[in-house]
Formats: sequence, structure tokens, C-alpha cells
Amino acid sequence: MQAFFVGLAFGLLCSIAYTLLVCEYGSAGLRIVYVPVGVVVPFVTVGVNALEERLPLSRFLLNTVGSLYCMMLRRAQASAIYDAGA
Repeated sequence: MQAFFVGLAFGLLCSIAYTLLVCEYGSAGLRIVYVPVGVVVPFVTVGVNALEERLPLSRFLLNTVGSLYCMMLRRAQASAIYDAGA
């Protein structure tokens, strides 16, 4: 389950975000992304694995999907606010 979400996140990150990053900042911007991802992802993986062991599957899925939805909603709101100010 966790591997699916990590793969999905990295697939989207690689196909869309890196393209935009290279177009905007050039290849030097990749270093800015690779280092934090390499530091943060292992900690998130350990946390998700621990959470998966403690919660029943239905509650784990509800928490995971709910968290992803909240993050996407927050990002959409931030984009709307940022774009409106520009």
C-alpha cells in the first residue's frame, strides 16, 4: 500500500514537477529538490509503515486519502491566493 503511494507521488513528481523545475530554474534547480526529497521520504516512509501496522485497513485508507485530499486542497488554495496577487 505504502509503496503504491510513494510510486504514485514520485511518478507525478518526475513527470510534471521536474519538467517545470528545469524550465524555470535550469538543471541547478534539481539539486534543490533532490536533497530534501532524499531526507524527507525515508522519515515519511517509516511513519507511514508504523501507522499502517497500528490502524485497521479501513481507517488507515481513510486517513491516508483524507490527508492527501487536504494537502491538495491547501495547495490549490495557496495557488489561487498567490496567482491572484501577481
